Amino acid sequence: EQATALRKDLSIEIYPLIVFSEFGKQSLVYWKKALEFTKQKKIDFQIIAAGFPYLSEQKDLLPDLESYSFVATGRVQGLIKKETHLWPQDIRDREKIILIGSYYQDGKIDGKFQIDNQLMYKEKIDYYFPSRGNNKYLRGSSYSVVEAAVKGISLCEKSRLKECLKQH
Repeated sequence: EQATALRKDLSIEIYPLIVFSEFGKQSLVYWKKALEFTKQKKIDFQIIAAGFPYLSEQKDLLPDLESYSFVATGRVQGLIKKETHLWPQDIRDREKIILIGSYYQDGKIDGKFQIDNQLMYKEKIDYYFPSRGNNKYLRGSSYSVVEAAVKGISLCEKSRLKECLKQH
C-alpha cells in the first residue's frame, strides 16, 4: 500500500557536505559554510546525522536552518554527555526540523522494539525509525535519519511536509 503512495515526480540531487576536519573535529565555521552552500543551491531538504556541541553562551551565534531538515537526535557517548548541548538538535525554531530517534527491533519477540536509552532530546523527537538496516556503515540515529528522510521526501511535498508526515 505504501509503495503505491510514493511520489514518482522526484528529481533528486545529493550534495554530501563535510563539517569535520581531517582530525574528526567540528567547527562552527564548517557548519556555516555548509549552510551557506545549501542556501546558495536553494536546497529543499537536508539530512543531518551530526550535531555541533556548543556552550550555552554560544547559542546566539548559531544559525537557523533555512531548509527542511531531517536531524538525527544525537546520542550520549564518547565526549557527548547528557548535559552537552547539540546544535541543531536544540535549535530555537523547530519549524523546519524533523527530529529522528532510533529504536532496536528484535523480530524474535513478536516485533517488539526498544528505544535507545542513550538518545538525547527524547522529549523533542518527532519520529522513531529502526537503528540498523542492511547498511554496515550507518547505525543508530544516523541510519534512522536517512530512512526517515527517504520516506518523508518520497511521500510528501515540501509545502505540507510536517502535516503529511503525521498522516503517514
